Amino acid sequence: MKSGIARKILAVAAFGIAFVAVKYGIQAFRDYQAADKVEQSLTQLQADATRKHTDIPVSEAMQREAIEQTSNKLAAEPDEQKRAARAANFFWGFYFINVRERPEFCDEHGTGIQSFVGAFEKIHASEYASAKTIYARMAEDESKIYTIIKPQLRKMIVQDMSDIAATNKITLKQACELIEENAEALVKEMHLAKMQPAVYRALSAAK
Repeated sequence: MKSGIARKILAVAAFGIAFVAVKYGIQAFRDYQAADKVEQSLTQLQADATRKHTDIPVSEAMQREAIEQTSNKLAAEPDEQKRAARAANFFWGFYFINVRERPEFCDEHGTGIQSFVGAFEKIHASEYASAKTIYARMAEDESKIYTIIKPQLRKMIVQDMSDIAATNKITLKQACELIEENAEALVKEMHLAKMQPAVYRALSAAK
């Protein structure tokens, strides 16, 4: 796939950082209101994004707003350990939406995207290891966080895949096929270092 086409798909295909979905994950995991807080913040993110970016798909607008908010929050955190923890939170949202929610959605539409998932996991192996190490120090389990954020990730991926289909004038099944057929090129454009440089730098710097 030509890089220009890759970027066109990426604009709606890669909802880069599931910023809101992890905002309250660790801090409020044992709080029964955690899911409500996530939902409220997701709604606010969408409102902010669509107000600022009126001429692009909703998922792309949310992506841009999430990147801006994430960068600002990491830059404002003076404590190295807390900054690393925030970066790990953001990474897991990004990771889960692409290796769990996207393939689950596409399976429901009759299309496997194993090549995409495999390529995504491979290219993010180092970041995955860093995030695992950070969570281990915090005695946190990313699988538990996933149980909180899954409903919101599902909403995000439905919006995301719908935008891909609408932008390319294809069905949802064909949108999944498009991702799978162009997996390698797309994943290269989706690397965390490109999608969210601030998170990438924070993970890389974590000791």
